[in-house]
Amino acid sequence: AQSMERTHRWLDRCIEWRKKNGDEDRALFGIVQGGVYRDLRDASAEKISSAPVSGIAIGGSLGKEKEQIYEVVDWVTAKLPENLPRHLLGIGEVDDLLAAVALGVDLFDCAMPTRLGRHGMALAADPNGRWRIDLRKAPARDQDIPIIDGCGCGACNKYSRAYIHYLVRSSEMTGVRLVTNHNLFFMAKLMEGMRKSIAEGRFEQYREAVLDGAVPWEVQ
Repeated sequence: AQSMERTHRWLDRCIEWRKKNGDEDRALFGIVQGGVYRDLRDASAEKISSAPVSGIAIGGSLGKEKEQIYEVVDWVTAKLPENLPRHLLGIGEVDDLLAAVALGVDLFDCAMPTRLGRHGMALAADPNGRWRIDLRKAPARDQDIPIIDGCGCGACNKYSRAYIHYLVRSSEMTGVRLVTNHNLFFMAKLMEGMRKSIAEGRFEQYREAVLDGAVPWEVQ
């Protein structure tokens, strides 16, 4: 509760600063806090929603298990106004993004794609493998295939899993860059697919297809 109230005070100070400095055209997002406590989340959502903000972020501890994370996000989005964008802080796993969009979240930021890339792990359409392939491991050493067949990223267009495995195992920075390039491409295509499916009224079909292991850019 103390942390939540501190965040609210920070927002009040930001709003006052904007007024004082004539900078009210700059976008300002308020952050809903409150941990895993529904009464605090409700109070924070009401406070932030009543402030003159450009959008609303959902931050703080969301829980330890995915089910709890989704429950907390659901509590908050149910309290937010429809006309402001909703930003979920620090969430970036494929299934979590799909779940959060279904709950009404619009924007995300997360280091997951680049963090995985730094460790030689590539995003892939593999729910059983948590949507990732560890290119450091021995099986990749002899795989003369792209990370994902049909992927349009710079890594998959030119290089094999075996070559990237060699680079990563050799601590060659080119390997890290190639895997990171692939991960960012995969994530961009996932988000592009979600936007398109929402516009066409078929988001649930898209979501289920990706959760079943379809490559995002191949879902029709």
